[in-house]
Amino acid sequence: MTNYEAVKNLTCDQMENYLDQVFLTGMNTGHQSLVDPDIHEGNPFNADWLNGDAVGPPALVEDEAGEGIIIEQLVKVVSRIVEFDVDAIPDDLNWQMQVVLPKSQESAEEFCDSSLYKKENGACRMRSGEQGDCKTDMTIRDRIQSELSAIEEREGLTILLAVESGSRAWGFPSPDSDYDVRFLYVRPRNYYLNLEKRRDVYELPPDELLDINGWDFDKTLRLLHSSNPTLFEWMSSPIIYRKHHAYDELMKNAQEYFMTKPGLYHYLHMADSNYREYLKADMVKLKKYFYVLRPILACRHILQNGTPPPMLFQELVKMQMEESLIPEIEDLLMMKEKTSEMGLAPKRQVLNDYIEESLEVLIAAIDEQPSQQKKPWSSLNEVFLQALELAELHS
Repeated sequence: MTNYEAVKNLTCDQMENYLDQVFLTGMNTGHQSLVDPDIHEGNPFNADWLNGDAVGPPALVEDEAGEGIIIEQLVKVVSRIVEFDVDAIPDDLNWQMQVVLPKSQESAEEFCDSSLYKKENGACRMRSGEQGDCKTDMTIRDRIQSELSAIEEREGLTILLAVESGSRAWGFPSPDSDYDVRFLYVRPRNYYLNLEKRRDVYELPPDELLDINGWDFDKTLRLLHSSNPTLFEWMSSPIIYRKHHAYDELMKNAQEYFMTKPGLYHYLHMADSNYREYLKADMVKLKKYFYVLRPILACRHILQNGTPPPMLFQELVKMQMEESLIPEIEDLLMMKEKTSEMGLAPKRQVLNDYIEESLEVLIAAIDEQPSQQKKPWSSLNEVFLQALELAELHS
């Protein structure tokens, strides 16, 4: 068994818990550390191993883009997550055998009780996946990359950024959550020199697992000029599937176009409409609490900081939620991880009281916010021209 197969043996819940948040976030900060070594102190996915050779086969596998993925490091990170002393893993460990030999029998017993491992013939081994019909994140990423490459080839466009935008990026997926892939793209210059009105979005028919669609870059820049909150969320997603090497330079000044009022009204409407429609009954859709609480906390962040809110719900909770309610939120998150997208549960009156009080406070605070002038178009026009030159090089 290869390291790749060993990781694939984890259950889907386990994959969600560490692979999206640890691996993808780690890879992204790892890439960034190439230009800013201090960006994430102690980051296990740093420039040294990112550029280095794999520690012996089969520790390195390659994705479709030819980029290396170091599984041995990944498994060690998983060990840290389950609070196992990573120093107990022998340096010459053969991960193909899947055997871990802790320093003592006591630590071995404790380690084997974790959700990632089981005891077998006196040794700790990774558990096999318990949901055989459920595809792992590694498989899904392969399919997402394949779909994105097919779109580029079929349409003759260049994808600048592709990210996760739904509950997985917000940090509260359910076991049956689909993948909401959103991307920004640009076409060759002649496509835009046409009097016939053309679509500025691209959509694939969604299935039970994938929902993929994207915005043309001219639409993207118009929405940026209007401080579209959804666009700012895409740009800050912690789960990045693809990023063109020129994207960061193109969008380096994007944050300057954020205006507080459009963001506040967007999140206030989201919170208010979801609360009134879904959380008034005795039995409620569990996931709707997150679609109310997250926008409320996002509004609080905007009012306090004047900047786009973080994508991850957990970050907003840490910064903006009343400390007395955090245990309630943590319990809700645990339930959400085990409940289907349509799962029902008794309403949480303590949260309903907090929501109603917060909505009243936010409505009054938002009405007092001053209006802001939009920035001139000139800089965005230059960005669009740069993107067209990039597209010409790839056509």
